[in-house]
Amino acid sequence: MKVNSMSAKAWLLSAALMALGLAIALAGIGLKFYANMRDAIDLSQMLICMLAVVLFSFAYGAVRHSLAAGATLGLIALHDQLLTLALVSLVSILVPQSQNLPFMVVMAVAFTYCQSLPVLRAAIELRASTPLRDMDHAQVAAQAVGQTAKLRLYGVIIALFLLAAGFISGNGLLAAFLAPLLIALLVSVFSARCILPGLWVAMTTRLTHNKTKR
Repeated sequence: MKVNSMSAKAWLLSAALMALGLAIALAGIGLKFYANMRDAIDLSQMLICMLAVVLFSFAYGAVRHSLAAGATLGLIALHDQLLTLALVSLVSILVPQSQNLPFMVVMAVAFTYCQSLPVLRAAIELRASTPLRDMDHAQVAAQAVGQTAKLRLYGVIIALFLLAAGFISGNGLLAAFLAPLLIALLVSVFSARCILPGLWVAMTTRLTHNKTKR
C-alpha cells in the first residue's frame, strides 16, 4: 500500500465532497429537514460541540501516546465530522433529516474511535518495537492497517446489523435519524483505511524531526 499517494488522493476526495456539501447547503438545496424541524436546531452549538470533540481527541492522543498521535487523532476526528456533515447535506435532498442531526453527527465520532484508534495504537506499538532502519513510517502504517483489519471489520458488521434493524423496523423519521450514523460509519472506515496512515506518517515524521532538532 503506497501510504502517501493513497492519503493524498483520499484528502482530495474528502475536500471535494466537503466543498460540494457546503455549497449545496448554502444554496438551500441540501441540509433539508422534516417539516419545521430546522427551526429547532442551533447549528452554532453543533459546531462548538464538534470543536470540543476535536480538542478532546487531541488531548487524549497526546496524553495517552504522543503529540504526533494527538495531532493525528484530532485531525481525524475533525475530518470525519466535517465529511459526515457534508454527506448528510447531500443525502438530505432525498432523506430529510430530523432535529437530532447535530447530536448524531457529534456522537458519530464513536465510529471514528472504533476504526481509527486500533490502527493508531498498532502503528505506535510497531514503531516502538521496530527499528527505523528495518521498517520506515509508511511501512509501519501499512502493516498497522493490515493487522487491525479483522478487528475493525467485526466492528463494522455489528454496527451495520444494529443500523439495519433500525431501518427495517422504523419509519421514515427513524431512517432520517439513523442516516447520519450510517454515513459516519462509512466515513470512519474510509478515513481509518485511507486518511489516517498517511496523516500519522506526516505527523510522526514532522514532530519527531522537530523534537530531535531541539
